[in-house]
Parts: sequence; C-alpha cells; structure tokens
Amino acid sequence: MLSTNDLPVVYLLDTDQPLTSSQLERIKKFIPRDRILSSQKFLFKKDGDACLASFFLLVYGLRMLNIYELPKIKKGENGKPVFTNSNICFNISHCDKAVCCGLSMHNIGVDVQDTVTGFDDIIGCTMSDREIELIRSADSPSEAFTRLWTLKESFVKFDGSGLTDDIRTIEFLNTENEFAYRNCFFNVEHTSEYHISVCSADKGTRFVRKSLNEYLDELEIDEH
Repeated sequence: MLSTNDLPVVYLLDTDQPLTSSQLERIKKFIPRDRILSSQKFLFKKDGDACLASFFLLVYGLRMLNIYELPKIKKGENGKPVFTNSNICFNISHCDKAVCCGLSMHNIGVDVQDTVTGFDDIIGCTMSDREIELIRSADSPSEAFTRLWTLKESFVKFDGSGLTDDIRTIEFLNTENEFAYRNCFFNVEHTSEYHISVCSADKGTRFVRKSLNEYLDELEIDEH
C-alpha cells in the first residue's frame, strides 16, 4: 500500500499483445458497468480493450492508496475528467502499445504515444522552428518528434485546455528526462516502441511498470 506522500505516481502497462478473454473477464470484475458498456461502443476491439485497461490502472492506483470505492467522476473545466468527492487528481492515456494512469495530490497530465514514423505533414504546425531543427539533427528524428509531441500533450492535459492554442508556442528544447518548465515538473520515459511524458505540479514522479497479470494478481489477492 501507498500513502499520498508517495504521489505522484504513474502506472504503466504494455499492450503490444491483445488482451485475452480471460484477462478481460478478470479486469471487468474491478470496472464499473457504465465503463464496460462504454468500452463496447468502440469500432475496434483494441480501442475498447485500451479503454478498459487504462481505467483498470486507475482502480489499481486508488486501491494502492486504500481507496476501494471509486470516487464519482465529472468533466471539469475544458472537459478534463476530475473526481467530484476526492482531492486526488488523475489523468489517463493510451496508444496501441501501452496504457497509463497518473495519480497525484495536485494537477497532473500524462501522455503515451507510439513512436511516430511519419510526421512531415504535421511537424510545421506542431513544432517551433528550433524544435524542428532539434528533430532534424537528432540521431533518431522519429523518437525526437515523439518525445516532443508527448511533452506538449502532457502539458495541455495538465492545463486542461486541450489543443486549442498554437501548440508551437509550447517549446521544449530540454533533452533531459527530468526537468522543470513553466512552473511544472516533467518526466519522460521511453521504450523502443513508445514514449510517455508526465507534467505535474509536484516533482519526483515515480513510474511503475508491470504486466497485466501482475496488476491483476495483486488486486485479487487483496480481495481475499
């Protein structure tokens, strides 16, 4: 179990393999019915699975804080989901290769993105001139672009404004994996297949990465 002093924390799950029917049934034991129904509305099964898996990480994270009753969720300012009866802040993200959920006592934004291989059509409207130069000169332009994209997304999700402003004005030239910018603290992790960025009001974000079965085993043992 954790205490609120252990926050912020981001729970991460690789989803490069489709969820099995057994795993889905185990997940559904911890997910509210309305969320299960929402996951069934996706056109593609993988998107529905990602919806369930990312919400499951939220449930897992709350239980690690000894919170067993899911707080009510509403859309806050600019549509960002927030708890109505809890001081804990959360944010969820998913892509083809991974899902994640961040928890904090203060504002937090997370974004995970598969490595982008084709970005020539969007680089001019998403990156500043100096960022474009940084990407073009990188050993791996695809990884450099993806890193910057997730940083920008985590910031706008933290801010709750969405991509309503010119995202090129949010400029990241820092190449470190932990740094401060605009009174926020950023952390970056990556694998060969995806990048994840966190923007938090608090420094010292921890990443927890386990297999789905490991997450499930912990909750099922806890129930007994």
